Amino acid sequence: MSWFIIAVLYSLIASISAYLAGLAFSFGFFTDTPPYITILLLFFPFCIAMSMMGFMIATIAPTTKAANASSYGIVLLAIVIESFTSDNNVLIMLFATDASTLVKALRTVLLFYPPFSYTKVYHCLLRSSPTSQSIVAITSM
Repeated sequence: MSWFIIAVLYSLIASISAYLAGLAFSFGFFTDTPPYITILLLFFPFCIAMSMMGFMIATIAPTTKAANASSYGIVLLAIVIESFTSDNNVLIMLFATDASTLVKALRTVLLFYPPFSYTKVYHCLLRSSPTSQSIVAITSM
């Protein structure tokens, strides 16, 4: 239980730090989206999910070296999935209602992997938050 409490505290600190860094660099996503949505619905659940995955790996791996190797593998896989699904068209294809069986199976597997869910939530929030281009287009009318 104490490790879970520490993971929650670290996740909260990391989420707030990520939000403040986004505000410091004036990224449109952070300035146009309410902080409770950004922190509580995007960063915090992702940090908790990754912490729980780390706890699972630490429990399953027989040695520290094996746990480190598998953790780096998961991080590399997260980078590949993030770059693969960073295109919104790929997400639309994965969640299409008339998708093939292979695409549905891939979607089911990916939904259990926290970086994929993070990417999906991030794109949903990014699509719904106003951008500087849309604000400029509205004010120039």
